Amino acid sequence: MNTTTRVDHFRKLVQAKKYDDILTLAKKLANEGSHMLDLCCAIVAKTRKATSPPFSKKSPPASPLQSSSTAPKPTCRRSAEAHPGKAIINSINLEDGEKRTSKVLPMAKRYGAGVIALTIDEEGMALTADKKVAIAHRIFDLATKNTASVLSICSSTP
Repeated sequence: MNTTTRVDHFRKLVQAKKYDDILTLAKKLANEGSHMLDLCCAIVAKTRKATSPPFSKKSPPASPLQSSSTAPKPTCRRSAEAHPGKAIINSINLEDGEKRTSKVLPMAKRYGAGVIALTIDEEGMALTADKKVAIAHRIFDLATKNTASVLSICSSTP
């Protein structure tokens, strides 16, 4: 359920504001065994707010809702507030230092959301196992020590 992929079916549903059809798709995916619904409704040249469908409250509670956004405050917060099940924020990293994580991690704690962290820091994507582990430890420390939050460890089972 991503408007930024080559397949344009979902993008057309979002552009046409066919929220009942989007909800039907979400339920179909959940019934087929999806462990998580990855939702990205960004439309190029439009604000995420204008294209975020107001159906999160209706999405299948058994499926966590993963919200993808480069604008964490409005988009991810709305998803975490609205979804009756487990929200997951995708993705955090340290590309801009701690700027984004300092916004996202307290929000994740507040709403009990999980996060997906990527091993990217100010120098770029980690290319070695040691660098990946070092960045992962840094993000974990920020999440558990600096913000006093407890991260949800996401597995394939909600």
